[in-house]
Amino acid sequence: MEPYTVYGLAKMEDDEEKSYAAQETQYQLTGIVVHSGQASGGHYYSFIKHSDPSSPDCTKWYRFDDGDVSECRMDDDEELKKECFGGEYTGEVFDHMLKRMSYRRQKRWWNAYILIYERIPSTETDKESGRDDSVEKEKSVDDITKDIGELYLANKKEAPTIPVAIERIVRKQNLDFLHNKNSVRLASEFLFSVGFHTKKTLRGPASEWYEILSNHFRTSKKIRSWFAKNVLFSHPQRFSEYLLESTSSEVRVTFAKIIALLAHISKGDGACTPPPNLDLYGDTDISEHGKGLSDHLIMAVLALLRKEVPEHGRHIAQYFHLFLMYANLGAEERRQLLSLNVLGTFIQVSIDDGPGPSIKYQYAELVKLFSVVSVLVRCCDLSSECKTQEGQPMAPNPYAIANQQLYPLQSNVSALLFKNRAFIKKIVEENVAQEDTKQLLLYLSYENAKFSAELLTELLWQVTYIYTYEMRPYLDLLLLLLLLEDSWQTNRIINTLMGFNDDKEALFDIILKSKSNYQKRAYQCIKMLTNLFSRCELASKLLNSERHMMDRWITAVEWLNEEMERRGNYGGASSQYSYNNWTPPVQSNEASNGYFLERSQSAKMCLAKALELCPEEDNGEGADLSINDMDDDSVENDNTHHIESSTSLADNNSHREGVAGEGVAGEGVAGEGVATTTNKSPASSSPGNTSSSPVLDKKTGEVEK
Repeated sequence: MEPYTVYGLAKMEDDEEKSYAAQETQYQLTGIVVHSGQASGGHYYSFIKHSDPSSPDCTKWYRFDDGDVSECRMDDDEELKKECFGGEYTGEVFDHMLKRMSYRRQKRWWNAYILIYERIPSTETDKESGRDDSVEKEKSVDDITKDIGELYLANKKEAPTIPVAIERIVRKQNLDFLHNKNSVRLASEFLFSVGFHTKKTLRGPASEWYEILSNHFRTSKKIRSWFAKNVLFSHPQRFSEYLLESTSSEVRVTFAKIIALLAHISKGDGACTPPPNLDLYGDTDISEHGKGLSDHLIMAVLALLRKEVPEHGRHIAQYFHLFLMYANLGAEERRQLLSLNVLGTFIQVSIDDGPGPSIKYQYAELVKLFSVVSVLVRCCDLSSECKTQEGQPMAPNPYAIANQQLYPLQSNVSALLFKNRAFIKKIVEENVAQEDTKQLLLYLSYENAKFSAELLTELLWQVTYIYTYEMRPYLDLLLLLLLLEDSWQTNRIINTLMGFNDDKEALFDIILKSKSNYQKRAYQCIKMLTNLFSRCELASKLLNSERHMMDRWITAVEWLNEEMERRGNYGGASSQYSYNNWTPPVQSNEASNGYFLERSQSAKMCLAKALELCPEEDNGEGADLSINDMDDDSVENDNTHHIESSTSLADNNSHREGVAGEGVAGEGVAGEGVATTTNKSPASSSPGNTSSSPVLDKKTGEVEK
């Protein structure tokens, strides 16, 4: 055994200081690890020698084979050879040819793999050689504890006794603390060495381990400090390993929750010494006096943006989700993130101007990043960037976070939001459908004419050039922006519908331009305007008071009416039981690709409501049309009855055909809530009546009265 001892190594390396005189040391075998199988795979089991402390001479060997533990006789040479030496052996096997048992030589597929020896203490030998055996002379922890317990400043006999009840309470608290500390140490060693690297079927749900750690974190400040220092900061690569590099989304989410909870609970622990690996934080002065463990944790995670996040862009959703979870914990957490410049850093990352290189992954998931920006911006006071029209008093922003004290807006954040259009363009292009994005943009647009104009310009550009099946989120945001009630609402509506002073295309221009080849684009714009005029009283008044706006609206509705007629009249004189009444399902105009308009049920409802918004004729015979739902472009098709819209706004004798005759709404119409129009005979109209509102002549295209 000499080559494997400290003395043998010192002798091999010619280390004179560690060389010792030649001597004999006795070792005894105490453990064996056996491998059964082949080099490519197999099974391991162990033999362990157990000594009874009360009688050292009484020792027994046990075999540990998974769940099977049995006593064995490894002190017998034959048994030891049989279990550990490999080689060949003669065994009795059944011979299928002779139909009887016979002896045959076979190979053993098992062999000793690792041998564990313990040195036999020899006090006399150590003394003769003059060697100082630190193992034998060093006091145990229990002996030291016992010695400390015997130290008294006063006379032991005169020392006051502690009441039994108090002593029991103190002992219980000490035991609880040691139990929690040891439990956290044990759980941490297992999770980060084994648990997070194994399959879920073996370790169980990772969320259960989070619950175990969270209970211990809440008990003691010392436990939180020990975990952060010894488990996280002493192994700085773990932040990246379990937040970004781990292939298991469950592990990444659980680790993010652990960091967020630890930072949240330790927020009131006060200032602490900086972590040992200060080089992780770049130029940030994290060692500033007064920063606590919570600040160090947030900055350690934020520092990953310099290198690790750009390199592991595939799994960054959980990284930004950590900050979102933390921001949603309370107002103090949001204030802390603002003070650590998380808001400005995240905005820079979104426009590829962050502290590190751009994220390499092509489809980087930045939804959570924009959510964090939305939450933090809506905690800031934007009054310095807002101005009401004609000096009117400013009302509170309705999109601010409820019950939240507003903090001053940082100058670098103000420049990124209001002096650089890169962020607006980025968030509109990539995240317009999310609710947090809508809340953020409406919060920034409130009483801010300049930002509103820039946002409207970007939305109108997207509506003009984006694919028709991707228009819905942009039109929804545009509608919300026009419904925003502040002193600039009238300007926003007029600029959107009629255009800006710089000759940019307005919504009516987009409709006119798209009527020929992009009919679905024009239809969706008309549908959005129909919702606007129906829901906004101010927009409805502008439509009826602005002659030029009404003319363009009539032109758009007339085009939609003609397209609906051109797409075919279903039903008619055929019997309701005729196969001619059946039509194939109609695709949605909002979700399907293509250029030309589909005669869907939602399109009919949109046309009916748009016609109601047009000026009625003098004869007072306007149709009684209503709709209950225009939010979804329904694809269901009425197989028995269809609304026939054949109204001409230029003909005073026109009439609207209903699905039921004699002025009674048809029974059994597919899709309740769609009222039908009343049939009117052309002769029932008074020939002398004239319209007092502007109408459009289909033949000449001119507006006449």
